Formats: sequence, C-alpha cells, structure tokens
Amino acid sequence: MTGNTVVGLRTDKSTAWTWKNPGVRPDTYVLNWDMAIGPARIAVLLGTEHGATWTYDIATLDANGKQLSASPVPMPTPKGGSIDLVSAAPMTALVRPDSFDRTTPPELVTFTREGAVARRIKLATQAGPATISQFNLLGRAERYNVQLTDTTAYVAAGDSLSTVGAPTQVAAFDLATGAHRWTRSVGEAAQPRFVGADDDTVYVLGGKNVSDMELYAYSAKTGDRTKISTVKAPDSLFMLSSAITDYASGSLATITTGSSPGPGVFMFRAPSS
Repeated sequence: MTGNTVVGLRTDKSTAWTWKNPGVRPDTYVLNWDMAIGPARIAVLLGTEHGATWTYDIATLDANGKQLSASPVPMPTPKGGSIDLVSAAPMTALVRPDSFDRTTPPELVTFTREGAVARRIKLATQAGPATISQFNLLGRAERYNVQLTDTTAYVAAGDSLSTVGAPTQVAAFDLATGAHRWTRSVGEAAQPRFVGADDDTVYVLGGKNVSDMELYAYSAKTGDRTKISTVKAPDSLFMLSSAITDYASGSLATITTGSSPGPGVFMFRAPSS
C-alpha cells in the first residue's frame, strides 16, 4: 500500500494488479490511511482532508484488486474520535469516541462481502463501555485488543486499574444480530489480553501481574470459564500484557521487540494434566 495505490504482488514479486484510490478535487487531499487483508477481501480505509478535519471512507477490493462497491462507503466520524480497520475476515471497523469521553461506547461496524455496512454494534456492557487498547507492531501497523471469529466479537470492559470499582470483564457480542451474549469476570484489577479464538472458545490472559498471568478459556456460547494454566514470564521486565501474542493447540507464543529481555520469541506450553 502507498498513499494512493494498493498493489497485488505475485510470489516472484511481479505486479499482478494495481488499484488506485478515487482521488478528489485538487483543493483537497486523499490518502490510503490503512489496510486490512483477508483470504478473499481487502479493506482500504481512505482519509480525506477538509482543512483541519478529516472524513473517512472504506473501499472493498476482491483478491484480484477489483473494487466491489461503486464508491467507497462513508464511515461515521466521531468528533475527536477515530476510525480503525480491525479485520478483513470478517470485515470490521472500529469507531472510537474521543479519548476523554468515558461514557460513549465504541462501535464495531461490520460489512457485507460487497463492502456495504451490515451492522453497527455498540460495545456497551453492564461493566461499562468496552475499553479498546492497542499494541504497536513493526512499522506503523497496530493490533487491537479485540478478538473476532466469523460469528462473535470479544472485547474487554470495566476499569482495569480500579481496586474498588467494577473489575474488568470479558464480553461477547453476536456479529449477525449485534446482541450482547454474555459478560464474565477475569479477576480483580486485571488487564486481559485476547490471545486466540475458535468456534467454541476464546482464550484470554488475565491477572493482576502483567509478567505472570493466568490463561483462561471461555465458552463462546455461555461464557463459562476454565483456567488452563499460569503463564510465567522469563523476565520480570517481560510484559505479557503488551507483547504480540497468539495461542493455538495448547501453545502460547509471544513476541517482544523491546530492548529487554528481547527482541525474541517465547513459547509457552500448557500443562498436559
């Protein structure tokens, strides 16, 4: 992706196709702001400058670089807030309020395969609005603490720093209907991290200590929780809560790009008994 094009490359690095954003009048400025890639869909977030303000649109491309919608789909732009692409499989975007707004819940916007808006889901729970944290990857790429499957979105809600208020919760939302399925605790003063999900389960790191954390499995249907293990970091400076993390088939992989104790990759295996 460049400022005005998205390029598909073959394995030999030759160009398969090129898509160019629609452009605007000479007195304005349009930029390919971000991109999310799935097996058969590419979502491109376009930012258009209007003096001191910006508006945002999403263009949906297929795997051959063909734009599926006649024109990019305009996105709701919150005053002082932000719009971010979360995934292209399923296609979702995140609309967040101003960082000082503690009452307005963020929204998850889902799309059809053709790129039209399918549903806007307010991420509100009895523990309060969802709290969306993000983690910087290499370059300008970012990952958000939102876990998605084809049917479900998982978010965290509650005050992770409070010892007297509502403890942090894990919440599940149905992507097809927008309904809030369940909310379950991850423990007092926890800072949970979603580390993976399948059709039946979402896996969450939680606990007070950001270096030694509990790995939990929550049922996708009921939210029933099972503790899998305690994950102990190899170094007290290794912050599990902020590492790039993935969990599959009983193994937890984390990556750190910082100066201590890495950079490096660490593997953790759940106990067999």
